[in-house]
Amino acid sequence: MATTLLTSGNDNVLLGSGNDSIDALGGDDTVDGGAGNDIIGGNTGNDLLAGGQGNDTLHGGDGNDVLDGGTENDLLYGDNGNDILYGGTGTDTLYGGANDDYLFGGADSDTLFGGSGSDVMNGGDGNDTFYDSDTTTVYGTISTEHDQMIGGAGNDSFFGGYDVMWGGDGNDVFKVNNQGTVYGGTGNDIITVTNTNPALGSWLEGGLGSDTLTGGAGNDVLFSGYGMDTLNGGAGDDSYVITFDHIYSTATAPATGVKTIIDSSGNDTIYYIRDFKGDGRDDDVGTDGKELDPTLVTTGYGDMIVYIPTNIENGVLDDQIYVNNPNQLGYTAAWLIGNSLNNNIKGSNLDDILDGGLGNDTISAGDGDDVIFAGQGTDTIDGGAGEDLVAAEASFSLLSGLVKNVEDIDLLDVVGAISATGNNANNILGGNHLNNTLIGNEGDDILDGWYYSTSYASATDKSTGDDIMKGGAGNDTYRIDSASDQVIEDSVTTGGIDTVQYKGAVAVANSAYILTNGVENLTILGNLISGIGNNLNNIIIGDSEANILKGGYGDDYLDGGSGLDNFEGGYGDDTYIVDSVSEIIAEKAGQGNDWVQSAGIALDLNTSNWGGSIENAKLTGTSNLNLTGNSANNVLIGNSGVNVLDGHDGIDTLQGGAGDDVYYVNSTTDTLIEDSGTGSGTDTVQSAVNFSLASLLNFENLSLSQGTSATTGTGNINNNSIRGNDIANTLYGLDGNDTFDGGGGADTLYGGKGDDYYYLSNDGDIVVEQPGEGSDTIEISGNFSLLLSSLKGNVENLTLSGIAVADGTGTNASNKIIGNSAANTLTGWGGDDTLVGGEGADILIGGTGTDVLNLTESLAASDIVRIATGDSVATTSQADRIVKFGLANDTLDLPNVIKIAANQTAANGIDAGGFKSHNITNGIIHFGISDTYSPVSITATNISGVLQYLSLNITDSSTVAFQGSAPDPSSTTNAQVSSTWVFQDNGSNDTLVALIGVTTATSLLSTGFSSTGIHLA
Repeated sequence: MATTLLTSGNDNVLLGSGNDSIDALGGDDTVDGGAGNDIIGGNTGNDLLAGGQGNDTLHGGDGNDVLDGGTENDLLYGDNGNDILYGGTGTDTLYGGANDDYLFGGADSDTLFGGSGSDVMNGGDGNDTFYDSDTTTVYGTISTEHDQMIGGAGNDSFFGGYDVMWGGDGNDVFKVNNQGTVYGGTGNDIITVTNTNPALGSWLEGGLGSDTLTGGAGNDVLFSGYGMDTLNGGAGDDSYVITFDHIYSTATAPATGVKTIIDSSGNDTIYYIRDFKGDGRDDDVGTDGKELDPTLVTTGYGDMIVYIPTNIENGVLDDQIYVNNPNQLGYTAAWLIGNSLNNNIKGSNLDDILDGGLGNDTISAGDGDDVIFAGQGTDTIDGGAGEDLVAAEASFSLLSGLVKNVEDIDLLDVVGAISATGNNANNILGGNHLNNTLIGNEGDDILDGWYYSTSYASATDKSTGDDIMKGGAGNDTYRIDSASDQVIEDSVTTGGIDTVQYKGAVAVANSAYILTNGVENLTILGNLISGIGNNLNNIIIGDSEANILKGGYGDDYLDGGSGLDNFEGGYGDDTYIVDSVSEIIAEKAGQGNDWVQSAGIALDLNTSNWGGSIENAKLTGTSNLNLTGNSANNVLIGNSGVNVLDGHDGIDTLQGGAGDDVYYVNSTTDTLIEDSGTGSGTDTVQSAVNFSLASLLNFENLSLSQGTSATTGTGNINNNSIRGNDIANTLYGLDGNDTFDGGGGADTLYGGKGDDYYYLSNDGDIVVEQPGEGSDTIEISGNFSLLLSSLKGNVENLTLSGIAVADGTGTNASNKIIGNSAANTLTGWGGDDTLVGGEGADILIGGTGTDVLNLTESLAASDIVRIATGDSVATTSQADRIVKFGLANDTLDLPNVIKIAANQTAANGIDAGGFKSHNITNGIIHFGISDTYSPVSITATNISGVLQYLSLNITDSSTVAFQGSAPDPSSTTNAQVSSTWVFQDNGSNDTLVALIGVTTATSLLSTGFSSTGIHLA
């Protein structure tokens, strides 16, 4: 086949369907081979060569060329320059040549050779094969040419060096003879490093699938990814990164996931990455061939247990978090377990469990609250941040120079008595089932002599060992299960406030425990009957059983719990917490100033079971309970509920607290204390002696109702309620709006400043009010006049109580008089009075002044309203107002002496005598018979039912004007409102003006009735 030479310029050639051979020579040429098996050479220049159809061979030559093989099986050579090679469809072979090239195989199974330079090779789909020049030209030294190989779909083969390789999908095979980086992707991949230079280490990551990773002579990193992987680090100090995938088992099909490390030489490290996708199982991970054998659990997330292989020194837990489902977050704990070598074990920043195993291990726990197993060798331990615990198989001391940042020790269940020694931190030291020695040193320590059958479980079985526990300085807690356990404490001045928690291993009849010297407190948690204190101030707390608690010589606090308990405080100021009056307190006179306290029952210091020698009582909680003292000088303290405090005899101190409390007082030497401010309640003193609230500013009420000895009661600046008894009392209100009830005797009541209210029940009661001391009211059940001299004047208002007929009379001042439900006659006298009749058939007499006469609600009673003689409704500014006139057959009685000015006309702007009514249903307005009235204007609005205006001796030409729905002027029957109107005079013609929205209406009623006349409202 002859070769056709193109020009040295920039040629553009499209070939035909034959088998062509082209040499493009110089220039930037574009050559399309078309159909046929073509051979095209770009020669020099930046050429674009396309093979088209057929099995073509393309040579880029010099320059940065683009080669496209097209269809069929092509052979592409980039040669010199930074070339781009596209294989297209078919089984193609691509050679990048010199410089940095891009090779894309396309579909089908291609072979890609990167050549020299840093190339990018992408196989595309198909089973592709990648070669880098490092695999054939460089052995054991670091290459400066760094290729990227991308496999895509298919089972690909990689032969790389100092390259980055991505397998993509498929089961791929990798051979690395340099410092390579491999990502297997999905599929079951085989990755092998063949380099023999220990200075060259590779990164091998299997990805998804069950992969086989083999390192070389260097320090390699083998990343297992997800799946059942086999890792062989080869020579060198290798690192194994293990990720535990979402392995689970069912009841019928146990999981068989495997993470296996086959071979390891050198100082290797395993990094364990926890994939937080818990499935409620315990994953048991072995890295030297152990299969996973998870144990199905019912709830929660399991523990991840990892064993370091027998020939690997180091292990690291990584705290990388991968969340597949936010509702499935986290294993309970991750366990990393060493081997017989001298391991270097590092925890994560989470809560880890680290076990060095045999050997002299170095363990760094990191952050988190970690558990570290130690004691099988000489281990160096750094707990890091968090509260960390050492689980020791031998005696262990936190004071050792090999241990730091560890707070707690738990002695494991091994043969032999071993000890635990704390440091200056707040330690928790736990023993086992044998005879342990626990030494806390400084700090607030917990020394736990209880034994649990399973570590870190809340089991209840106890040790039979006799432990020796010494807390040292600080506030220490001792957990013991037998009276034979020995507690040793420093002196009271240096040992702190210490507590023994007693939980017996078994129930023992009549069991007892006595607090050792230097220990202040005892808490019974089970299987102990008696708790006995010492000479210190003890706090002894029982359980739900019937306990016997004895305090000793200090100021003791004894709380028996929910059982029926027996207490004996001994000498000192003791406090007893009780929940039943059936509990027994053995307290003798002269043994101190003692307290009984409860949140659930009322406290009576006279209770027979309590011996009568307890002085004080206190309530806690919020229940409404009472406190009762005895003949001693008592202190009674209430709670936030409503309390009744009764000190009985003695000089008592009563303190109620929040709530509406009642204080019973029988001596002026008693001391009363009340809270102030919002929420302190409305409090009452019930006194059997003369009593004053003047200095007790947080009290509101006073009652002398106890017995008949007290005669005088005095309030304070608050609004007081002051009550007397059945004898003659003198009661003083001082400032405030006070309420008085003197009781059955002839009482003298001084209201003082404020609007005071007096309940009177005796004809001999005297009310003393000074001018300007407020608007005061008397309430009484019989006839009463505010003009009585016994009132000492200056009482403004009167209320009639009860159901009997009674009359009420005001004064010349402005009074408010309220009737009861019976028939009342209410007389206002002078002043601007308000009379409220009530439900009976009342007579309301306003008297002089501008009065309000309220007939109230009754529809049955017929009330009479009498306007006082001397009212001059047309010539003064006074205007009486009658409220609810006409609800029944009410009568307005105008006396004969009323003078209405004559000859007043609308033209003058004043209506001559006005009577204004609203919403009237029934009623009669009755004028005096003997008087002569000048023209009268009567106005009615919203009338219904029957309303009569009976007018006698009205002068000629009087005008009756109707405002609103007026009757037909030509008829005496109002068809619109069914009312009847009757007019009478001396026989002359009267004028009826129908006002239905005409101008005349405005002119006649232009001034209204706001200031003159009688208003029926």
